[in-house]
Amino acid sequence: EASTRRLMLAAAIVAAVGGALLAITITSSITVPLARLVSVSDKISTGELDTPVPVAAKDEIGELAESMERMRISIKALVERMRSRSGG
Repeated sequence: EASTRRLMLAAAIVAAVGGALLAITITSSITVPLARLVSVSDKISTGELDTPVPVAAKDEIGELAESMERMRISIKALVERMRSRSGG
C-alpha cells in the first residue's frame, strides 16, 4: 500500500511537471511571435517602413504576420507615390 502511494505520488509529480512544461512551451510559442509583431508594428507606426515583418509560421499568427507585411508594403508604396508626386 505504501509503495502504491509512492508510485501514485511520483506519477502525479511527473504529470504536473510535464503539464507545466507543455504550458510553458505553448505559451511561448504564442507570446514570442506576438511580441515580435508588436515590435515591428511599432516601427511601422513611426514611419520605419523598410523593416520587413518576419513570417515564421503557417498558423494564425503567421497569417497575421503575412497580412502585416502586405500592409507595410502597401503603405511604403503609397508614401513613395506621394513623395514622387510632391517632388520630394
